[in-house]
Amino acid sequence: VLEFVKFGKRLVHSHWYLTAKLEASILQLKQLAQNLEEVE
Repeated sequence: VLEFVKFGKRLVHSHWYLTAKLEASILQLKQLAQNLEEVE
């Protein structure tokens, strides 16, 4: 049971990590798009 709890925590942590990475890359894309619009 303890191993399952550890696995669950690791799963939640990795999910949070992936979500944070995804949000960061979306922010970068938005900034990139704004920069391109300013250039034109």
